[in-house]
Amino acid sequence: MTVFGVPKCLLMMVMLVYAAAAAADHVNKAVLLKDILKVVLELKNQSEIQNMSLPKINNECPPSFFCKAEEALKELNLPKNVNKKNLETLHRYLHQYNHLVPIEHSKCAPNVNHTFKVAAFLKEMRHCVIKALNKTTH
Repeated sequence: MTVFGVPKCLLMMVMLVYAAAAAADHVNKAVLLKDILKVVLELKNQSEIQNMSLPKINNECPPSFFCKAEEALKELNLPKNVNKKNLETLHRYLHQYNHLVPIEHSKCAPNVNHTFKVAAFLKEMRHCVIKALNKTTH
């Protein structure tokens, strides 16, 4: 199943990576992820993504989905306080969360599809995610 032509599992993981990347270092990441999932469930009520369901991560996501998520992240205007180190740390954390097997970058699909519309979709939801993160940090 796709949303705007994007596999739902990929879209979900890009959302989570983006939201986590936007968070401050001191935020409890387990609490953060829980709050992000709440936001995702709220967003499900929007007409465009009513049919989207939380993915069974281990079963539905292809090995290259994190690499594609990172490609989408590069297209976003991330908050200025986000740096590469934060992204790498949270990226590793998200691999460990949900008991994902670490994915080597060499296993990424060599020809990442730059045409999918994840970035545009995330920009629309940026305020919702940032708002949720602000509630978590204060």
